[in-house]
Amino acid sequence: LTAGPVPVTVRNPDGQVSTAAVFSVNGASIPNPPIIATATLPSGTQGVAYNQTLAATSGTTPYGWTVTSGSLPAGLTLSTGGVISGTPTTVGSQTVTIRCTGANGQWAQATYTISINTGAAPSLSSISPTTANAGGAQFTLTVNGSGFVSGGTVKWNGNNLTTTFVSSSQVTAVVPAPNIASAGSAVVTFANPTGQVSNSLTFTINAVIVPAPSLTSLSPVSTLE
Repeated sequence: LTAGPVPVTVRNPDGQVSTAAVFSVNGASIPNPPIIATATLPSGTQGVAYNQTLAATSGTTPYGWTVTSGSLPAGLTLSTGGVISGTPTTVGSQTVTIRCTGANGQWAQATYTISINTGAAPSLSSISPTTANAGGAQFTLTVNGSGFVSGGTVKWNGNNLTTTFVSSSQVTAVVPAPNIASAGSAVVTFANPTGQVSNSLTFTINAVIVPAPSLTSLSPVSTLE
């Protein structure tokens, strides 16, 4: 039986036929698939957090999102809610096909190319403090600048210091007492986890001047031979 009008008549035994009445056969309702509204995805930067939400219309919500072929750039993942997030770890381009499935089982898919670029190298503008006395105690060095990425490291004469990420413009690092045991200077830099190294700033380690001894009095001041 196909959809459409069907004439219905009645025939008597003597062959007489009634006028026709119309019976309608309705077609089955076919659910609509979703329509993916996100046409392209922006580029990302190696070592910098990435977050993009895919969008769709039509169909039946909630939608479910999955990768059907290809792969996202290393460090990124796709949630079932359609959010691509993470921190890219590798420079390059990846092509990925993503499917959006509606609650009615209908689906649509789209193919994207996501490019991951190399970020700008970090830059140091100041450090605090800038000096310390030789032989002093361990202290915390504050480093200000730009382009800092979480997971990066402050370096002291090329050696890694224990570093705390505060923001893309500030980090702190612990300088152990042995690093300032002797007078001189140290070169401070910052290296992002991508391997990019900043310009350098100089930290001065001051010599501690011990004053010459000075006599103020003698007691006794004389004696018999």
